[in-house]
Amino acid sequence: MGSLLSILRPKIGDALPDINRTNHTPVDESDSEYESCFEDDANHNTIVSKSQHSLGQSSTFISESLKSVKLKTPTKYHYNDMSKKKNGFLLPEQTHSVIEGSVMEETSVSSSSEESDSEPLTLGGDPCLSSTAWEIDVGSDLKKSAQKSSKTKFRRSARESQEKSQGPDLSGLTNEILAERKVLDLRRWHCISRPQYKKSCGLSSVVSVWNYLYSNLGTGTLPPITQEAALHCLGFKPPFEEIRFGPFTGNATLMRWFRRLNERYGVHGRAYYLYKPKGRLQTRTMTDESAITQLKNGLVDEKMGFIYHCLNHYFCPIGYEDTPLNPTEAYLPTHAFTSIPERDSTEALTCTTPCTTWFFIGEPSRCHPPIHCKKWCDILQDLHSESPYYFDIRQTHRGVQERKTKKKGRNLHCIIAFKKIESLKTAKYKKIGS
Repeated sequence: MGSLLSILRPKIGDALPDINRTNHTPVDESDSEYESCFEDDANHNTIVSKSQHSLGQSSTFISESLKSVKLKTPTKYHYNDMSKKKNGFLLPEQTHSVIEGSVMEETSVSSSSEESDSEPLTLGGDPCLSSTAWEIDVGSDLKKSAQKSSKTKFRRSARESQEKSQGPDLSGLTNEILAERKVLDLRRWHCISRPQYKKSCGLSSVVSVWNYLYSNLGTGTLPPITQEAALHCLGFKPPFEEIRFGPFTGNATLMRWFRRLNERYGVHGRAYYLYKPKGRLQTRTMTDESAITQLKNGLVDEKMGFIYHCLNHYFCPIGYEDTPLNPTEAYLPTHAFTSIPERDSTEALTCTTPCTTWFFIGEPSRCHPPIHCKKWCDILQDLHSESPYYFDIRQTHRGVQERKTKKKGRNLHCIIAFKKIESLKTAKYKKIGS
């Protein structure tokens, strides 16, 4: 390429006065061709026409030569002054392109608005080889506007969340209001006979209920009785650890023991099925809704006690809590809850009440926690199961299970209620005094 330019430059001469390229050698004024041009005015026009003709041939040769030259991608752009801007764009001072190992420098400085609006020059028709490189300035104005908008949205969302976080007005909240949905009589828990003898959960539960109803440990006036005293009263003899309670303990057995203890200590009461939806002696007039209502009312009443018969075990409900489904209703009474449909974890029953009811159940066995906390839906799942399927309320994570048995369609599980009745003498004295 250098040899080609050295041949053409003497021929072009003063016809290209504006071209300024590197490796350009000045024209020797002592050349005979140029001396003859200025000595003979007659032949001046002829020489100029020859020069123009040679210039045309040279430009044609240069264009053909450039086509055959293999161009490489520009390796790097150099900006002399990044601070110079024109209509929001950065204008580069120089670009360098590599052509067959030699460096060709091209200067492009835009000084007028017309030149800045024109299209950039290209080499060989390739836009990537543009002599003028344009770069959009992502200025700080866009960043500032984005930051302002994000700050405004954040402040608005923070203000709205703060207003929602205030919750309902609790100025009139009292312990009496919360006691309507959070019921736990510690006297019921204190009367739980724990630990029990082996398989004596039924007898221990009867002693627990009787002490709450009639002893001064609960709501009565008599001294509390022990499991051993109750066993003596019922006709059992020591050693009590060797008694096999399992084969002869049932729902009717517990009711009979309660009546015998009342006769022995001179008190009155009655025992009956509160809710038994399956098997023999069903409570056909009782529904799930009426059963939970009576159970709640009974746990508030000091004259009522309950025993829950579950899978091979007896224990005593002692309290409950109505938990709302909406977090903003944590301190509201039950009647102010919002009704939201909810499906139980077992997906066997659907609870449409505005809350989830949890029952506290006192445990006489030392092998389990002293108090169980079970959902009403899980209790219903246990009561409504029929053989060969069963549901262990003390191990709900196992779900509904199936046993191998020939007896089908039976279920002994139920909730038994025990009620204290005032004696006839006390009732007469109250009637006369009134």
